Amino acid sequence: MIVVRKLQQHQQLNISYYLFILFIIIQSFVLVSLATPIANNNNYKQQQAVLQKREARDILNENFQIDLLENEIESGEIARLGINKLLLKSESVNQVGNPLYPGEYCEQTTFDFNSTTDCPNDCYSLWGQGSCVNGACNCTYYYTGEDCSVNYNPDSPTWDHMDCNHGGRYCPSIFGVDNLYRQCYCPPGWSGLECNVCESHNACMTTLPNATYETTCDNSAYVNELKYYSCVVTSAQVNEDLNNSTASATLQCGFPTKNYTNGEGVCSMNLYYRIHGSPLYFNCSFTDCTRNIAPGQIQVVTCENSACTPTTYCSGMLALFLEQVKTVAQFSCDQALNCSFYQAEIAAILPNITLGCSAGECNYSPPPIIYPVPIMYTNSLYVYISSGIGLVVFSIILGAVFLIFSFQEKRKQFVEDVHVTCELRFENISCVVSESRLFGPKHKKVILDNVSGVCPPGQLTALMGLSGSGKTSLLDILSGRKNVGDIQGRILVNGMPIGKNFKRISGYVTQEDIMIGTLTCREHLLYTALLKLPENMSKPQKMARVDNVLKELRLDHVADNPIGTPEKRGISGGERRRLSIAAELLVDPSIIFLDEPTSGLDSHSASELINLLKQLAANRDRTIIFSIHQPSAEIFEQFDNLILLHHGNPYYSGKATDSVQFFVNQKIQASKMENVKVHLKNPADYIISVVTDNSTQRLNNHSSSYQYAGSSSHHNRGEDDEIEQEKNVVNLNTIANVQEYATSFWTQFFVICRRSLLNYFRNPFLLRTTYFVHISVGLILGYLFWKLPNNLEPGCQNRFGSMFFMIALLSFGSITSLDLFYNDRIIFIRERANGHYRTSSYFLAKVISDIIPMRVIPPILLGSICYYMIGFRSGILHFIYFLISLVLTSTTASSMCMAISTISPSFGTANMISILMLFVFLLFDGFLLARQSVPGYLSWLVWLSFMSYGLEIPVVNEFNGLWIFYNPPNTQGTWADGLEFLTTIGANPNRLFTD
Repeated sequence: MIVVRKLQQHQQLNISYYLFILFIIIQSFVLVSLATPIANNNNYKQQQAVLQKREARDILNENFQIDLLENEIESGEIARLGINKLLLKSESVNQVGNPLYPGEYCEQTTFDFNSTTDCPNDCYSLWGQGSCVNGACNCTYYYTGEDCSVNYNPDSPTWDHMDCNHGGRYCPSIFGVDNLYRQCYCPPGWSGLECNVCESHNACMTTLPNATYETTCDNSAYVNELKYYSCVVTSAQVNEDLNNSTASATLQCGFPTKNYTNGEGVCSMNLYYRIHGSPLYFNCSFTDCTRNIAPGQIQVVTCENSACTPTTYCSGMLALFLEQVKTVAQFSCDQALNCSFYQAEIAAILPNITLGCSAGECNYSPPPIIYPVPIMYTNSLYVYISSGIGLVVFSIILGAVFLIFSFQEKRKQFVEDVHVTCELRFENISCVVSESRLFGPKHKKVILDNVSGVCPPGQLTALMGLSGSGKTSLLDILSGRKNVGDIQGRILVNGMPIGKNFKRISGYVTQEDIMIGTLTCREHLLYTALLKLPENMSKPQKMARVDNVLKELRLDHVADNPIGTPEKRGISGGERRRLSIAAELLVDPSIIFLDEPTSGLDSHSASELINLLKQLAANRDRTIIFSIHQPSAEIFEQFDNLILLHHGNPYYSGKATDSVQFFVNQKIQASKMENVKVHLKNPADYIISVVTDNSTQRLNNHSSSYQYAGSSSHHNRGEDDEIEQEKNVVNLNTIANVQEYATSFWTQFFVICRRSLLNYFRNPFLLRTTYFVHISVGLILGYLFWKLPNNLEPGCQNRFGSMFFMIALLSFGSITSLDLFYNDRIIFIRERANGHYRTSSYFLAKVISDIIPMRVIPPILLGSICYYMIGFRSGILHFIYFLISLVLTSTTASSMCMAISTISPSFGTANMISILMLFVFLLFDGFLLARQSVPGYLSWLVWLSFMSYGLEIPVVNEFNGLWIFYNPPNTQGTWADGLEFLTTIGANPNRLFTD
């Protein structure tokens, strides 16, 4: 038995704990998925290098029978090990005199002058100056002499037999200017290994002396048309792999049309053995190149195709490797010309090639301005990390809220409500409100003035009076629903002041039967039961309670009929009124308040309803209190007690049967008894006519007449008083133990969600229309703005215009939330006042069930359809930021309209205010009126306009980093970064995330 009891206790553990654990696990998977791109991004080069190293090892082993081991591959020593083993293998081949390739012989790798061939000084072959062929030196183009040691330029006679003192590197003529200095120095104004890096504007002017534009020398890192780089390899690992020398390199990149994004660029690179050049290892050419300015003002040149060629220095050692160089290459430089080069196949033998460079370019027209790029903009690592941190924080907060509510609800020991017989007594109830005036002080208006009375259980108590007499105000105060104005007096239930739990033992039926018309009568009562009946009641028990109430209110024949909407007729008015009462009877309340239940009903339906209320009061000893305007004689006869009000003053409080005689004694003289008999055909009409007579005196709480009338209502009990007092003591404890809400936060949340979604599915016209409009508009926009070019006009103009249209469409489309939320507001106020649910659970449920299907999914459909059709920037982050901006705009506009509808007295007022505010925000969104031209005293409207932020996000997301061809009429076009366009329209590129 102990084991069984423990198992039962274990099964009764709050399921929310397990749901929270499941939520944490799901979040962990999400974080892992977010961390995967980070790990992939950080380890991409390492993984690629390992793969390429293994491929290189296989090539070496297959072609040269060199045994490179796996651990040598992993240690990162493949370059030096491979080259050294190749050299050892080559030496053994050279000993027998077998050439590796026809006409090529292995060469000495140590830089001394001990000849390894029959040629003198090996023809300086290690410097790339010549090669030994059949015992004679075959010199390269710029060298001559028996051992190829003399630098010679056949194109310039003045360089005849010129000796170079800087590593044997030749000194070519630059732009037709001969080198007159016989020390291999570059001409004045030029520098670099190949003397092609300009140092001054004058040097550039000598190249084109007849240029019509001012020629300038640009020494920045950024390519305009054709940029030259002269670099020193700063990577210790690369220099170590290249026989412990300090290597050097030259690069050049050109974009002839100055279009940096369409893949028209061409680049090349030469890698040399020594810092002064010579010998040349290999040279590479790259095509289909693009240029991008990355965060930190780093220029990144990416080329899709690569091809490399070895020199005689490399001989056959690396030829097979270089044949594999075909894939993407990337060359990047910061503003200080700290550069790096990466190509996957080359990285397999020479990883992490970092360079310290100088650069120069002669510009014959002004280069485009390079605007700052926000570091936050494209830093995917930052985005992943911040998103991960945000998810963790959100998970912790949501989990904490989840557990708090779960533990709180677990501590509540829900028990089924026990019906309590209640007597409601109120004493000296007064209510004064302040009426605002345009001019002058506020005027205080008395709504109720010292009203007292007793409402016994098992009886009908009617609050009667003309319109404006204070009936509804008194009813609201007694039910705990009115808290406006200065309210004085005491309200007691079985002698105990009412508290928060009073709503659990009472019900309130409003004058208007506001319900969700798409639900059936049974569904309406079932959802009410799920919210108001105790948590520990099973669903079959709640459904049985619903069936019993339907039979009790004689609604079982229309149980499965829809309630009805203005567009679709449902049940009758009398049936709707009984359904409203049935919803309150589900919890078997001790006290029921009804505000003019016969209003809007015909005489027959009204009489039936009062008879039904009479039965409900007698069957379960319920205290039923209702307001009524001017009942018929038949209905008046059903009243047990009457409280008569006029202009907030009490005129009678007592038994209804004694009311006529009371006023006869107060007002009518014996000579007028005939007229009295006529009026008594309808006592209610007679009583109302009497109290409207100015000569009739209101009741004084201390007068004998009032005491007499009141005594008949609650003192004629005789011997039952002592029994009732003992019974009330028990009832006081029962009322004190009743909880404020019958269900937990999460139960309320899920019930409201299901009910709202069911309402959408039952009335799908608006949902279908919304989706159809957004899909159609997405297709139309994609067709009209198809594949926009990267130019000023129409590219920039149409890009900006399409974004403006989408923001405006989503903003004004949110007006549809006014009608939905305005009707729901009335239902919320009634159900919240009756204690159906918490405000927090209702709000969260509405966000999930209303905002997501109507304000989140439609803009996602719109943006997803037209984004790539229009030709916006590729890349998943750009696409995600664009969708986020649309969703935020839609939800913000919808939230604003909902807020307006909650404070507006009518739907028309809410509609007018919403449209006016949307037009103001549209005017100050930065498109119709430039931000720079807004007067200072109106600048706050720009900051207040949510459309300004909603438009700035996609504009910055699109134009920041986008190269645009500026092509104004009658002028020479030029390429520039999109930040210039952002500056023109006043958008701030640094506010992408803050917006």
